[in-house]
Amino acid sequence: MPHLLVTADTDSTGDSLVLAEELTPALFADQHSRDQLVERVGWAVDDAAVVEGASPHREASSLTERLHRWFG
Repeated sequence: MPHLLVTADTDSTGDSLVLAEELTPALFADQHSRDQLVERVGWAVDDAAVVEGASPHREASSLTERLHRWFG
């Protein structure tokens, strides 16, 4: 089964896993399920940005908007 991985780059330890999501057809079956997936990815991007020391909200909102367009 395919997986979606969101990682944060860290200087000392390499990649830090933030989200590991198994992608199943059920996740794309209806709008509610797609919205929940997009929300989880947005949270993971926020968390990864914090780990990397970036400003999370600007990057996360941009990604969340694109994901909604793609899957929405």
